[in-house]
Amino acid sequence: MARKMIQRILVSIPVMLGVVFLIFLMLNVVPGNPIEAMLGEHASQSVIDRMSRYYGLDQPVYVQFLIYVKNLLRGDLGVSYKLNRSVNDLIGSAFPYTLKLTLLSALLAWLIGIPAGIVSAIRKNSLIDRLFMGVSLMGVSMPVFWA
Repeated sequence: MARKMIQRILVSIPVMLGVVFLIFLMLNVVPGNPIEAMLGEHASQSVIDRMSRYYGLDQPVYVQFLIYVKNLLRGDLGVSYKLNRSVNDLIGSAFPYTLKLTLLSALLAWLIGIPAGIVSAIRKNSLIDRLFMGVSLMGVSMPVFWA
């Protein structure tokens, strides 16, 4: 058991490195300059250059990647160019609300789903069973952002 867990962890390391590399690559191939997007189109070139140096965007891509990985390993997710705030702070401020919504949704699903499942098991192939099956299928099929 322990050997299998160690093997899984070792296999996940290259996968995680690949994911980190792909995310970094996707963030760097997006057209446009994040500093220009943050400052607006009327910003002077000297201000753009100064902000690029501040955020390390004037460095070669491989140096930016190494800094990105180093910061990730420290738990630093960087700064939002749009809001000019730490991403860790943004996640931290939204986390309590997300946790409340998640727990409330899980509680509601349990309070409705377990009794519905019991009724469906007792009244197999009845109208109420088919109704619960249809409603649950619609609920599972619905995109999360509509729920």
